[in-house]
Amino acid sequence: MTLLPPVFTAILSGLLRLAGRQMRRLRRDTGGNMMIIMGLSAVPLIFAVGFGIDYSRAQKMQTKLTAIADSAALLAVSPVYLGKTDDVAAAAAQAQFDAQTTSLKGVTITSRSVTAVTTSSGSLGGRRVATATYHATSTNMFGK
Repeated sequence: MTLLPPVFTAILSGLLRLAGRQMRRLRRDTGGNMMIIMGLSAVPLIFAVGFGIDYSRAQKMQTKLTAIADSAALLAVSPVYLGKTDDVAAAAAQAQFDAQTTSLKGVTITSRSVTAVTTSSGSLGGRRVATATYHATSTNMFGK
């Protein structure tokens, strides 16, 4: 599984080649002032890149968890569970949420709940509203 699309990989390899050329040019500079500036600026640059990687990983996990919560809520209002009680529909949705989140690496679910409530709406029978909520923490690769 690749983390970056081919376009970004090509851009990244071009940037690395450019950085390599710049480093070779700076090594030939005998004044030394550029190497000190580069050395001092490398530390915050490394931290910024690490933060960017951690942030993008956390956003990706949040997107996955939101999709899992959406699928759990949709299960509770699916035609299969509309004829069943609210508690049965909520338990099935909770089981699906739990099953899908166990395979996620780098994220810890601290709390989760799925509710399904059917309201009466006259001659149409009832309307069920399902809600899936969660709280999670992600582990940082750079900040360990």
